[in-house]
Amino acid sequence: MAETKYQDINDFLKHSAQTSTQLVNSEPVPIPYLLDPLIIKGNYHLLTGPIGNMKSYFSLWLGSQLAESGQNVLFVDKENSLLMTESRARKMNLTDSENFIYWCERAGMSRDQAPPDFKQGLHFYKKVIELWDNPVLIFDTLNRFAPGVDENSVKDTTFITDSLMSLRNHDDGATIIALHQVGKPSERGYQNYRGSSEIGGGSDVGLSIKDFAQNAQGASFRINCWKTRWLPFSDLTIVFDSYSGKFHPLPDFLTTVRYYDLRSSLTKYLKECPEVRGEELKEAMTTKAWGKYKVKETEWMLENREEYWLRAKDGNSFVYKNLPRMKG
Repeated sequence: MAETKYQDINDFLKHSAQTSTQLVNSEPVPIPYLLDPLIIKGNYHLLTGPIGNMKSYFSLWLGSQLAESGQNVLFVDKENSLLMTESRARKMNLTDSENFIYWCERAGMSRDQAPPDFKQGLHFYKKVIELWDNPVLIFDTLNRFAPGVDENSVKDTTFITDSLMSLRNHDDGATIIALHQVGKPSERGYQNYRGSSEIGGGSDVGLSIKDFAQNAQGASFRINCWKTRWLPFSDLTIVFDSYSGKFHPLPDFLTTVRYYDLRSSLTKYLKECPEVRGEELKEAMTTKAWGKYKVKETEWMLENREEYWLRAKDGNSFVYKNLPRMKG
């Protein structure tokens, strides 16, 4: 700042900065959620979790949800094969969308067609942001975009965070989601991320997959928000249903165990009485014979599980659809 240009420092600050009074009385702006409460527009999200805890699977679902909502998504994968991702996409029955582009290295691909790391191709990712409206870039997995970087070095990892922050800030800005491994296990569980504190420090939102569990019916885990520059939220329980291939965030009043049990009870009842009316079905689920479920639990399942049943035109009866395979 040239001394001759700003002779009155107080006058300069008056026009360039804000007082606490201005901050307090500013117009409230809603948090720009793209997927409430997980993904915030124009932010850099770091998603971490142990190996084999469905990070890539879940991020593929996140990308598809964002694409369906009107975002232009580029999923850059330097971790998984195309065949693996195609299998996952079919399992999840991803909605057809021109807004979702998946890019990975595959057999027979020339070197210049393969997705570049940040040292070689940061300019390319910036060009994508310049050309696209509402860009979302997903990088899987973070360390593969910075080969040769020492994850435990603050100096080295600053290159990674600077790269991601430059994408977040470039042009009109982009929404960034980067996948990374958790740190070593400790008495309190896994550390939120592996490597230098710079890796977590540079992110706007830090999310971790915790308490992963898997069974024949599907999988479940908690999303723990360990960092946010916005409004923090309580842990969110996510269920992956193997029959439908869908991820379902659960409401606070429904546990993972009750989710699976209630789904099983509803499935059996609908198989026996496919033309049952909605109110009759909710009443049946409250009885001891069918599990003594609360009405709001059944209502949530009926309203949020359209891959199993549809509301009929009269708005009251339920028509059975896509009965999952049942044992016994």
